[in-house]
This record gives sequence, structure tokens and C-alpha cells, in this order.
Amino acid sequence: MKTASIATAATAFLTTMVEAEAFTLKLRSTTPGVNDAPLVAWNGMFIAGLPGNSTTATCPPWDANCPGKDTTIFSGPTVDGQPTQLWMGILQEHGQRVYTHAHPDRLFEGHYGDLISYTAAGNDESANVPKVDEYGDLFAIKTWDNDDGLLGLKRGERVLAHGSGSSVVFDLCSPQFGNHPGPNTLILSTISKWCTPAALIVEDTDVAAPQFYNCDGCELRGANLANGPACGIPFCGSNNYFWWN
Repeated sequence: MKTASIATAATAFLTTMVEAEAFTLKLRSTTPGVNDAPLVAWNGMFIAGLPGNSTTATCPPWDANCPGKDTTIFSGPTVDGQPTQLWMGILQEHGQRVYTHAHPDRLFEGHYGDLISYTAAGNDESANVPKVDEYGDLFAIKTWDNDDGLLGLKRGERVLAHGSGSSVVFDLCSPQFGNHPGPNTLILSTISKWCTPAALIVEDTDVAAPQFYNCDGCELRGANLANGPACGIPFCGSNNYFWWN
């Protein structure tokens, strides 16, 4: 799916995204059960799409059973192109940006990496501005060109890279506290300690995009509860709490 069909989802960055393809991401890992699992959007974060987990996507009103509700679509970088911003593939105007930030207190134990999140959806461009510490990380799609076997990567595969060093290694971390769904909740993070390393394989998709990716509450939109929820119904739920409290 060309981003021409989702271009309004990132109005402020059309010149960056006009040639971009829509794609999905799947995990490449040497950990049994994780390899080849899809990466899915979940309550402002990304998790491994393991049994019992599903993405939190909202279909447009004219297609309540849109195929995009069961997958997570991305756009922005092009294959072997320059690093750029990464966006969710959605139909909602103003878009949802993917960004990196320090993980909130109590989500993980110490020495864990930074969290990778996506911004809220909304009715104006303020929704796609990260409301927590922003590093300005860019993302790129690289064609893997060696046979070193890192995380099981194969020559010729397309892999997502992040940060100033264009690292292709991410981590999947279990939350330390909170009312989370259980041991299958593995949250995407940057390189860190005591987590499961993984790469992200890029696969083209022509699945029609959902309206936006939603959440149960205010989840990770601000540095603390005093900031209030970042958005309202229907983009976020009515529960003004962080789910790990």
C-alpha cells in the first residue's frame, strides 16, 4: 500500500513520506516462541504479537471490520533510504508518530532500555507531538548484507534500524509491575539489560489501514498523571491512569 492512501495521516511530513511504502514488522529472534511473531501496537507501546495478544486498532466508521484491525502498519522510511521519522499507517488526519523516550518509573527494573511508543491520535497536529522526553531518534530500513547470523538474520532481508548508530537490535522486556496481561506481554525497548534481544523484519503490506491505534486510558502520553490525559474519547479511553500503577 503506497502512503498516498494514508498521506493525510502525516500532513506535516508529506514531503518525507510521499515515496514511502506501508509495511508491517515481525520479530527475528533466537528465542523460541518469539521468532516470526508480529510486532503489534498496544496501548501506546509495541508488544510481541504472541498468543492472547492483539493490536489496539480502531476501524473507520464505514468499515467496522477493516482488515487493518488485526495488524499494525507502519510508514515513513524507504528501503536503503536516509533515516527519517517513523509513523503509524493510519487514515486519521495528523497521524501518529513513533518515538523513543526514557521508560516511566516502575514499568521496568533498572538498567532497562528506552521505550518505543507511538503518539496519540487526535483532531489536530498537537496529538502527534511526543509529550515525554524526546530524543529525536530516526529510523531506517536496511538491507542486511552479511552472513554473521546476528539474531538469525539472513542476507537480503530488510530490517528496521534505529538511532544515530543505525542499530538493528531491539529488546523485548517484561513489565515489572502492574495489572498487565501476563508473561506473554513483551514490550519493545532499545538495547538493554536482562531482556530478550530481537531484530525487526520489514514486510510490505497492502492491507487497508485502520482509522487509528487507540488505547484504554491515558497510558504513556505524559511524563506523569499531573499532565492529564493526552487525548479524549474515541482516541483514548476514559481511564486516566497508567496501567502499571
